[in-house]
Amino acid sequence: MAAAPPVELVGIVVRVADLGEADRIVEIVTAERGRVSLVARGGRASRRRFAGALDLFETLRVQARARGALWQLIAADVLAARLPIRGSLVLLDRAARLVATARGLANELEPSPEVFTALTWGLDRLAAGAVDEATLAYPRLLTGAGIGPDYDRCMRCGQRAPATLALEAREGQALCPRCGTGPQLRAALFAWPPIAAPTALEAAELERDCLAWVEQQTGRAPRWSRSLR
Repeated sequence: MAAAPPVELVGIVVRVADLGEADRIVEIVTAERGRVSLVARGGRASRRRFAGALDLFETLRVQARARGALWQLIAADVLAARLPIRGSLVLLDRAARLVATARGLANELEPSPEVFTALTWGLDRLAAGAVDEATLAYPRLLTGAGIGPDYDRCMRCGQRAPATLALEAREGQALCPRCGTGPQLRAALFAWPPIAAPTALEAAELERDCLAWVEQQTGRAPRWSRSLR
């Protein structure tokens, strides 16, 4: 039987793991195929073959061949390296949380265009040093995965376009000040494309609320420490 023809994909590296003595597994999140697991033969033993294109947070153009759950990585070119992220522990931590969330929300081999777009935007902001602004990618990740609330109205009383909203993870609702008891965030922070810059306090609360929402909706918390292996 003839081998399947190679497929070209553009994806962001969200996980890298060693396989045996010479190979490496690389997971990418793409718009067209969602999360794709690739095996890079010789990717661990020699960096020359893929020219440093197997690092977290990079956007790659890859040539790959479908082979069951693990696709074969044939070639990879770096489209966006985002090198500044690796030079800061703060940026590394925030980027690791972001890619772990996207990895958990992107379905395997199913289109995930909004997840890919939000992850791209968030990592680009981090690479530019905009740590707080990068958290605005989280609401879009929730929407892209189909687990986000309606940010345009209170999900309890139906009030349209409230000035602030609280993400009540345990109830699975976004609530206006009259209905919610949790910390309120400016509704403008949930807009896409982003139209407002968060303060440091707002960014921390937004990230915390969205991560809690993911855990409540999916039954598992994003594991960013695992993503850094």
